[in-house]
Formats: sequence, structure tokens, C-alpha cells
Amino acid sequence: MGNCRFLRKEKRGGKSFFTLPTTNSKGMLSMIMKKFMLCLVGFVASLSAEISPNRPWVVIFLDIDGVLFRESSWDDLDGPKKAKLHELFGELSDYYSFHWDCATAYFLNPTAVALLEDFIDQTSLQYNVGIILSSSWREGKTLAEIHQVFSPWRFSQFIIGKTVDSDCFYKASERPSLDSMVKYGFPTHSRAEQVEYWLREHENLPIKQFIILDDIDFDFSKKLPTHFIHVRGWVLTSSDIQAASLLLTEKPISDTLIARSPCQNYP
Repeated sequence: MGNCRFLRKEKRGGKSFFTLPTTNSKGMLSMIMKKFMLCLVGFVASLSAEISPNRPWVVIFLDIDGVLFRESSWDDLDGPKKAKLHELFGELSDYYSFHWDCATAYFLNPTAVALLEDFIDQTSLQYNVGIILSSSWREGKTLAEIHQVFSPWRFSQFIIGKTVDSDCFYKASERPSLDSMVKYGFPTHSRAEQVEYWLREHENLPIKQFIILDDIDFDFSKKLPTHFIHVRGWVLTSSDIQAASLLLTEKPISDTLIARSPCQNYP
């Protein structure tokens, strides 16, 4: 049931049991019950994580750096990351970005991740929730590799796709910008355009709302201002989650983005 770490593990007769800690403090008991209810919500949400055809979607376009991960300028995680790298993959002649990302993912900010996962848990009670990775962490990776990178965290089970890679990852004749220009009249140079391209390629998906979580404004405030949560606190905060929750009360996107002319905000 999630991270219900307030349970105490005991051994009796060679068998393990999980029990609540004994306490005479009403405050402690109240805290335990509150944590238990939060874990119960997460457990129920995990049961309903399977796609329901009768429910609309809430799609989260997720950045990682500056949202779930903050790396200091002097990189004080360099030692721990190297240790985790060797633990995961052993001694290799060379390590690639995929290997480093797998190791680094263990050091996401746990408070920020918990905020995101709590938001997903609550939202999943009413909607299908899907994460589309829009971060540079997506570049050059398959969806299976993305799942492997973020497998230490529960939110990874909600990742259903990624925005297109930058044009430089494709042959000149296969660049997404070419396809997007032909179909919709705009390239995929900025993250905002990459998000819109994904949405237009999935117009048949019944989306109630989409939310963009990013610490940098990649034209979001110009092209998709009513869906952009600008994370300014180095990592995700409760204020950002409150703003995301408010977006769920807004009109469905069929009344806003998809209904407008493809080139309304371009360039």
C-alpha cells in the first residue's frame, strides 16, 4: 500500500507481522490515522490505474529538471550517482546517458515526487491519468527505457508516452517538424509546439484537461498559457499542485485548444 512506513515490523515464531506502534498520545494516533488514509487513497488509486474506457483523461506534460530533480552547481551527488551506477550496471567499459539517467533517477526530490503522486492519486479517482514526458530526459529513449529509468518511483506506471524528440535526433527527411508543418501549419521547435503536436496527434483521446509542469517557459505562456504551471521553487511545491488542481475545474480542452485554428498562435 504505497509508502506506509509508519507500520512496525515484528517477528513472532519466525514469521513477520506488521503492527501499529502503541501510543497513548491522541496526537500520534491522529497522525497515524491521517497517514493511513493517505496510503489508502494511494492504494485505491493504484487499483484504478488501469484505463477505464468510460472516463476522460487528465494528461500531465512533465518536465524533470527543476520540477522533480534539483542538482546543485557543484554536483554533490556525483559520488552517490557513481555508486548507484556501479550497483545497477556493474563495471562497464563505457556508460551512456541512459545508464546515468537510471542512476540519477534514484535521487529525485522525494517531497516533490510525493506531491505529484498524491495529485495523481486524487485525480485517478475520477479520471484516467496519463503522464507524457516532455523533459530532455525523454530524448533518444523508447517508452520502455523511460519506464526503466523512472521505475524506482510509483508515478512511472502512469507514463503513457513522450513528446517528439528534437529534430536533431532524426534524419533530415524524418524530422517531426516537417510532418507537423504539413499537417498543422507549425514546426516542433519549442516544447510548446511539441506539446501541441502530441495533442493534435491524439485528438481522438477524450481529454478533460491537460497540465504542463515545467520550470522554464518554452513558449508555453504564449501558446498554451491556460495550461502552464510555471514551477519556480527549484522543485514542485504545494502551490504548484494547488494551481494544477484548479485547472481541473476549467472547461474541457475541446472548448479551447483543439477547437481553434492550428496557426492561431504561430509564430
